[in-house]
Parts: sequence; C-alpha cells; structure tokens
Amino acid sequence: LSPDILRPLLACKDLGSFTLQLYPGFDADDDFLAEIATAWPNIHTLKLFDIHVDQEPTVTLACLIPFARHCPDLSTLGIRMFCSEVPTFSHTTGDRFDHYLDVLEVGTSPITEDLQDVSKIAAFLSNLFPHLSEISSSESDEENSARWDRVVEMVPVFASVRVQEKNFWTEELSAEQDSDDETGEESSTQRDAEEDA
Repeated sequence: LSPDILRPLLACKDLGSFTLQLYPGFDADDDFLAEIATAWPNIHTLKLFDIHVDQEPTVTLACLIPFARHCPDLSTLGIRMFCSEVPTFSHTTGDRFDHYLDVLEVGTSPITEDLQDVSKIAAFLSNLFPHLSEISSSESDEENSARWDRVVEMVPVFASVRVQEKNFWTEELSAEQDSDDETGEESSTQRDAEEDA
C-alpha cells in the first residue's frame, strides 16, 4: 500500500480514530507519517501496522516527533518502526510541549544490534511523551523482545527523574521570584523613608 492511495484521506481534518492493518506491507516513510500528523491534529487513536514481519519497516523512530508536535490529543499510537538509531531531539525555549500520549504499540519493531544502548530509546520516548504509561510489543524474537522489555522498564525511570527536575526548577524559580519581590518591597520602603526625611 503506497502513500498515494492513503493521501486523499488526509483531507479529513477532524478524523479522531484510524486503524489500518496491512499485508504484505506499508510502503511509507517518515515524511509521509509527518504528513499524517500535520493533517490530523485532532486524532486520538492511530494504528498503522505492517504485519509482514519478514520485511524491515520503512519508518523509523524519527516518525514520532511530528506526532508529539502536531497531535496533542493523541493517546494511543501503534506503528512498526525500524530502530537502528535514535534521532536527535530537544525542546526549544518557548516551544516545549507536554504531550499526553498514554499507549505506544510497537508491534514487531526491530531494535538492531547496532543500538545496544536501549536506554537511549527510553530517554527519547520519555522526552517526547512524558506521560507514556504503556509500551506494548508483539515480538516473537526473544532477543528483540528482551530489548523492548528493557525500554519498558526504563521509561518510567526517566519520567520520574524528569518530574523531579521540573518540580525542583519550579521551586527554584518561585523562591527567586519571592526574593525579588521582597527586595523590591525593601527598596520601595527605603525610598519612601528617604523622601519623608
């Protein structure tokens, strides 16, 4: 199934749910997934599964970034990805999004042997989707299944650290603001006293 066949559906701007299970394959790439994310900003459930497990997926972990950026209501996302490297991603000042994706279904997404440090995948997913509570895979390969199990174990750890950091900086900023307010009040009182004198 090619993107050209699905592209007319992108005109349905208010689409809320879309599930497609394909055999023998889904001939799409990260750019087309970005088109979907941009076209369906109100989507809350999206599942695009290529069930031809002998064929490497043509989309990568990078396809998740547009969904985090453009689909704030997305709570369940299912997609089979080729995980050979972790894309570079960081929030920019004034453009930090707090996405509420709850469930990520990765199917039989392969994590290649080149990417031994699966903590990088966990950190990436937690950074994009800080409220992610479930990652499910249907991997029959024991080695790959074990890699995803490690990702599942680490995502909550990264999320917990991120919450602690957020709370810490919130308290720090609040304390600084209180200190500035007190300093401003003292300066105002001192000026008033000098004027009265």
